[in-house]
Amino acid sequence: ITVPYVPQPFEVEQLHLSALGGWLRSRGHWDPPHEARPRTRHPIDVHELFRALDFRLPVGDRPALETAAAARPSVGRAPPPPPRQLDLSEWIHAATLGRDHYVRIVYEGELWPFRHRAALIKVTERKFVEQAGIVGAYLIQRMFIVVREPVRTFAAGDRGAPLKQVRLTTVVTPDIAQPVPIAGTHRSFWVQVDRGGAIVDFAFHAVGTDVSGHDVDFTVPLVFVSLTDVSANLASVAGEYNAALPRRRRLVVPGQKVFLAEPHPDPAARTENTRLVTEALTYVVDAAGTPAQLLAADVRIPQVNALLGAAAATSIALYPPYVKTGFDPAAGVFAQVVGDDLAPATLDVAFSAEKAGGFATPNLGVSTLSRALGPLAGDAADAVQDHFDPQKFFPAGTAQLFGTFDLFKLLAGLTLGQNAPKMHITTTELPPDARLVTATLDWQPAVQTVDLGIARFTPAGPPRPSRFTVQGTVKTSVKLAGGPPGEGTSEFTGTLTDFQVSVLDSVFVNFTRFSFVTRSGQKPAVTVALDPVEPLKFGGDLAFVEELRNAIPPDLFGAGPSLDISPTGVRAGFDLTLPPLAVGVFALKDVSLGAALTLPFLDGKPVFDFNVSQRPHPFLLTVSLFGGGGFFHLQLDTAGMKTLEAALEFGAAAAIDIGVASGEVHIMAGIYFSLQRKENTTDLAATLTGYLRMGGSLSVLGLIKISVEFNLSFTYDGARDKAYGRATLTVEVEIAFFSKSVELTVERAFGGSNDPTFIEMFTTGATWSDYALAFA
Repeated sequence: ITVPYVPQPFEVEQLHLSALGGWLRSRGHWDPPHEARPRTRHPIDVHELFRALDFRLPVGDRPALETAAAARPSVGRAPPPPPRQLDLSEWIHAATLGRDHYVRIVYEGELWPFRHRAALIKVTERKFVEQAGIVGAYLIQRMFIVVREPVRTFAAGDRGAPLKQVRLTTVVTPDIAQPVPIAGTHRSFWVQVDRGGAIVDFAFHAVGTDVSGHDVDFTVPLVFVSLTDVSANLASVAGEYNAALPRRRRLVVPGQKVFLAEPHPDPAARTENTRLVTEALTYVVDAAGTPAQLLAADVRIPQVNALLGAAAATSIALYPPYVKTGFDPAAGVFAQVVGDDLAPATLDVAFSAEKAGGFATPNLGVSTLSRALGPLAGDAADAVQDHFDPQKFFPAGTAQLFGTFDLFKLLAGLTLGQNAPKMHITTTELPPDARLVTATLDWQPAVQTVDLGIARFTPAGPPRPSRFTVQGTVKTSVKLAGGPPGEGTSEFTGTLTDFQVSVLDSVFVNFTRFSFVTRSGQKPAVTVALDPVEPLKFGGDLAFVEELRNAIPPDLFGAGPSLDISPTGVRAGFDLTLPPLAVGVFALKDVSLGAALTLPFLDGKPVFDFNVSQRPHPFLLTVSLFGGGGFFHLQLDTAGMKTLEAALEFGAAAAIDIGVASGEVHIMAGIYFSLQRKENTTDLAATLTGYLRMGGSLSVLGLIKISVEFNLSFTYDGARDKAYGRATLTVEVEIAFFSKSVELTVERAFGGSNDPTFIEMFTTGATWSDYALAFA
């Protein structure tokens, strides 16, 4: 049973009762009790009686009663729920002649998520108001909230709550809008105000203190939770708060730095890796009433933003093992990047080739934030174990050397300290009112052999092993009094030493040093040094060229036409012209052999070219009165065949001149074939063209000339899956000063997946009418 509440006396200044009504001026206040319950006729449970009455028996009597109660048979009913806590704490009532003219009621509660004690005050006053020209006395009601506990402090060991103290500076709200109770609650609601007819959440101003003792200003909407709901309906309140739109739960922290985890206790090892430029914090609560925990934070990672010149915010969440047990001894992981669904995600940090040393683009998929090493890519679990997994740092196709060799294959999987790119940021005071922000990138991984079949990267071993280094620095000055930052300066350098790049096991380029330097306001500078003893070597199917190359002096080769170095790439190869060959009626001339390897520095892929003569300079072959020519060109890159071209022309020609008359006849036929890779695919499109050209001319005494030319060609375009045929006959007659030329051309096209059908050409009735009238 529950003992009824015994009413308490309250203050009355005036009380007068009459037949015309009463006069009352009173005030009451109390510590809100639990609600009372009526007596029941159910059998008495001694334990319930003890709890309800808060009865204290003498020590000697209690065991006997408890034993007796335990021996009683069960009455077969569940114990009633505990009584609810009332929230009413104070009231003031003033009335005249039975008409209220001032009523003030105070309800106690809390402001969530941080649970500052507060009171909802409802004031009802009778005021004279003019409506439609008539002045009347109406009851006007308004409500506002008073903060009773402005400061809340949270446990130092609670790593899930990075704000260790929250002080509400808004201690009295303006008049609030009519509350909309949360479903399933007694008197709990989002605090809102009326802004010109629009009902919006009221933003309380507060000052938080982070784990390092730094203050941070923020604004946040809050929920008023009645004491009644605190004792009985927390599940409904927590469910509503956690399900609300993120904007309702955001602590807006516009661009202030917040320590989301403790800095290193050793000043010599202390960095600002755990202090992030914060835009917003989002909290989550639970039905148990434990302190609110950080759910997510919208932050700008200074190292990333400074190096890339970007200011985009990303969402992070505290790493659960850190919240539970603290920092790991390896990297000190404290947070991870999350997506909109709060699942682990990655932040693409794509350095341009210029900023990454020209030849390597470390497109990091940043997913983890650590105290010791700063932003890291890969899984947080790997960082905790100090394990470097290149494929997780640089997914396939996102980070490459020379646009071809995936870095995750190139790099050895050792420890984070050895191979992971490290980004740091430091600040230096600049008198009198500025600060220099310096962001650095330091990356010195170990490399290993990568064989793609078509291309191979081979690092050198002892005693001069390959070294791979990328370093960058960005400096920006910031005014302490605010205002835009000063113009920044940047410098990035990249170096790769002692390595070999080969294509098709046929062309080998030996590098001793490749370096790249770019500074703000200056053009990038590329330095390439090839092996002075053997800069280029041919093997495999091109081994025969090696003997020709050996005949070229090394100093001539290094600076001659066989090696072309530019800021965008290096091209190494040979182009050899064979001497003319004549044997009887057989003659061959203008034959050249060429092979070259092009390594682009900034973008693209290594390209290997091999040719027999060239399109502008085909080889020529004659056998008696028959002649012809052609060329062959093959181009490969690391994705396979890129271009294949071949052309061959052959025919015969004869002429006669007997003085009064002369003439000639000719007949030539040719074929051209090519395979071209389609853009952004590995598919090849074929083009095949064949032609036949016949003709002749006759001249009599130079007064009469007749010429006839017949040209027949046929082309198949594989890219459009279409064939074209054209036949042209040209006849020209010249008699003295009169000339007449006639040309007849017939052209046909076949196939083609992109050609419209007959019905698709007649989309309107007017078009069809015009077509039909053409045959009328």
